[in-house]
Amino acid sequence: MSARRRLADEFAPPRTAVRRTRRLSTWFDDDCQTARRRSRLLERRYRWTRVTVIELHGLHRCVQRAMHDLYLQKENVYWASCIASNAGNSKRLWKSVSSILKKDNDPFAMQPSVTADQLSKFFRDKIESVRAATNDADPPTFTVYAGKQITSFCECSMEEIRRIMFRCPVKTCLLDPIPTDILLESVDAVLR
Repeated sequence: MSARRRLADEFAPPRTAVRRTRRLSTWFDDDCQTARRRSRLLERRYRWTRVTVIELHGLHRCVQRAMHDLYLQKENVYWASCIASNAGNSKRLWKSVSSILKKDNDPFAMQPSVTADQLSKFFRDKIESVRAATNDADPPTFTVYAGKQITSFCECSMEEIRRIMFRCPVKTCLLDPIPTDILLESVDAVLR
């Protein structure tokens, strides 16, 4: 065995790597492949040369952004046409929607390792252990807040509420009971 091989085995021992190949999305076409190839080429060139770092890195970021925009456009067009073509067949339409929501049987999808019963048991046990640990503790003490307090509210008119609602930015959060744009469309019904 050569000295190089021995040193390589000592400092970088061989190891088994598991490589999972994911199937390409159905909307990923030749344009996407070309854009990805160009982005990866620029990334390799940037990492390899480190020459004119700012220009090459900026170009790579620009190409990468354009690639992601292309991906998003291709995916949206694909799914919109897929849903439109299956509009008359509810079974095929649901299959399309299910695959958009990633509810198909992907062999690499994560399977839950914890059941609902196990999760419930964990929290019951946690609550019991906290109660047991604090069973002999002194009762909590509370202090009265001495700062300014709101003691009364003034009544707002419907026009003031409407003005405030339309002045606020149209942003929506998952916790909102109704999306902001729908709320603003039906503001008259809400204010009655």
